[in-house]
Amino acid sequence: MTLLRPGASAPCDRGSQIRARGRLRAPRCLALLSLALSPLSSTGCAKTPPDCEYDSVERCLWERGRAKPDDPNASTAKVDDGSELTSQRRDASPLDRTVDDLIELMGVGLEWALIDERARAMCIEAPKRPPSPRRDEDEDEPPAAGEPWLCDPGEDLTINGNGLILEAGDGVIALTSTEVDEAGSAEVVEFALQRFDDWCARNFFEPVEGKIHEELYRCSLPEGPFLVVSRFPRDLDADRWQVSIAVMDAG
Repeated sequence: MTLLRPGASAPCDRGSQIRARGRLRAPRCLALLSLALSPLSSTGCAKTPPDCEYDSVERCLWERGRAKPDDPNASTAKVDDGSELTSQRRDASPLDRTVDDLIELMGVGLEWALIDERARAMCIEAPKRPPSPRRDEDEDEPPAAGEPWLCDPGEDLTINGNGLILEAGDGVIALTSTEVDEAGSAEVVEFALQRFDDWCARNFFEPVEGKIHEELYRCSLPEGPFLVVSRFPRDLDADRWQVSIAVMDAG
């Protein structure tokens, strides 16, 4: 969803970022490239990692986040079925309720086609194709079943004044803000880590190592899926970043 400008210096020492409960603070140095929420929008500035078999940097980042951590217990531990947490979330903010809806949707073991259909039902208007310089077809054409899409979720969903849209594709559903500057994106990431860490089975997010400008955190949920918080630059020269809170299948 950093304070030195991108490209101003080398990445900072991760050891200085460690905080209580084992989570890293959103880096206040060079931004790390983060998320790519649902493999949706590929941007002109992003380069697909050479060691990735997919054709979008977003999908590559998510697949990296999906990989199991070094600690075999780090992302597979289950504390309970999450029913008590779910009850508490229903009485919380629109943001909490919407994230909980996404977790519930991904945690029931449905095929992606059904998840995609139900996620589209959360939109207040017809989903649209994400912008992509590599797509030849008309972006005004509605996305077909199973294709990546984005929409307005209809809730007053903001973090620090940044509006969120709903995106889905390739096994990922996320709330995303695409017009955030570097400093603002770091604040959104920090907010999300603090807001949702106690939803995690182990009560904290773990960082996923990435390349320069990537920033990606994930945790396993009691309900089964992964919760991922991340950000990446859409246009470094224009200081435009994308930040997402995403739910992805742990399988």
